[in-house]
Amino acid sequence: MESMYEDGNEIPLPSNEVEYSGKFNVRVPASLHRKLHKLAVKEGVSLNQYVVYALSHATGVAEAKRSYKTNSDFCCGVRLASLGWL
Repeated sequence: MESMYEDGNEIPLPSNEVEYSGKFNVRVPASLHRKLHKLAVKEGVSLNQYVVYALSHATGVAEAKRSYKTNSDFCCGVRLASLGWL
């Protein structure tokens, strides 16, 4: 950095925001791997696409439940209890 400064180059300020690559490895039991693979095949998508869907769905449900407990029993105009989420 010192040479950058001496050469007159701009030195970026440190950032507090973490950047994510979108990749992480998860070890799962073989039985869960098998179940996820079968479900992905049934849906006609890759295992990766299915896991992204499943994680997104689970995260959305968890957020909706948390929102219900702290705010109201509606999310996006839908009564969560009517969906069986509560």
